[in-house]
Parts: sequence; structure tokens; C-alpha cells
Amino acid sequence: MIIGFDFDNTIINYTKSFIELAKKKSLVPSEINKDKISIRNYLRDKNIENEWTVLQGEVYGKNIMYAEIHKGVIDAFTYLSGKNFKIKIISHKTKFPYMGEKVNLRISAIEWIKKNILEDYSNIKLDLPDIHFEDSIKKKIEKIKELKCDVYIDDLPEILNLLPSSIKRILFLPKIDSGNFSKFHVMNSWEEFPNILNLKNE
Repeated sequence: MIIGFDFDNTIINYTKSFIELAKKKSLVPSEINKDKISIRNYLRDKNIENEWTVLQGEVYGKNIMYAEIHKGVIDAFTYLSGKNFKIKIISHKTKFPYMGEKVNLRISAIEWIKKNILEDYSNIKLDLPDIHFEDSIKKKIEKIKELKCDVYIDDLPEILNLLPSSIKRILFLPKIDSGNFSKFHVMNSWEEFPNILNLKNE
């Protein structure tokens, strides 16, 4: 079985990075401390959305090592490796930020994966050729199909909507959301992953 994973906000958690860097740059007041959406909305309301774009590039690039791995990812990858399932990371990630310093975002992400997964967990069957960063959402969808993923996990329902129903689509939704996601298997935490994976596709 081939299991595909999104990267940003699915495997990697940038929440603390956004909050800490935004405060360090004095972009937001101290009471803005919930999540990156709060930061983005605050900067938009202040008509300085360009600062949000620059901030994203800095968090995803030169400051990526401050980001955390989502709790439960290592256990999920270990479970899959024990079953001899193939792990693929397929994500939409441009090579450089749209604004700000020209740091290679893909190399930064690879270095993060090496440090947080590959170097410390030799039992996880994930190699660099299994990691695919695509220029556009369209190419991401094409790559998921090309690799013949049986299952794909993403934090964005709009991405899962673009995949055929023959692929088991798992929506990673760490916060309670009132939206209608009945077409997908909803996963609120990575601890739920083995049980959801074993459900029959609908």
C-alpha cells in the first residue's frame, strides 16, 4: 500500500514559529497568540499583508528549524514502516518565497525532514526520493496519481476534493470545524491514524 502525505501543516507544525517570529519582528501585539490565521488576519486588517507574505517565507525558509513535528507523526510512520507500506511526501511548495529573502524553501524543508525524521528514526522507511515538492496544486495532484497513492492525507479539504474517490482521502483537522467533510475520513489527531487507515473506503 502506498500512503501519501502533505507536508506543510500536516507533518510539520509552524504555529509556534509564526507566533514567535511575528512578535520578534513587532508585527503583532502580545495578545495575538493563538495561531497563524490570527496573525494573518491582524496584518490584513492593518493593510500590511505584504508583511504576512514575507513572514511566511521566513518561517518556511531560514527559520524552519524552529517548527515542530506534529505529535503522533513518528508513531504513524513507524506503524506504516512496520507494515512495509510505502511512505511518500507530496506537497505544493515553490522553490523560493514570493517576497523577501531568496531562501530555497525546498532545501530548507528537506533539511528539516532529515533532522526531525530521517536522522533519528532509522526504522522509518522514508528516503529522499520519496519526497516530492511540486510547483503548483495541479502538479501536486498529478504526482499523487502518478505515484498511485492508495491513501492521501492533507489538512486542506479543497485539495482532497481534487482527488478521485478511489483514493482514501484523510483530512487532518486538529481543530474542531463545523464544515461538512462527509466525503473524507476526518482525523483530529495523528493518534487516530492507524484506526482510520484500517477503515474501508466509502
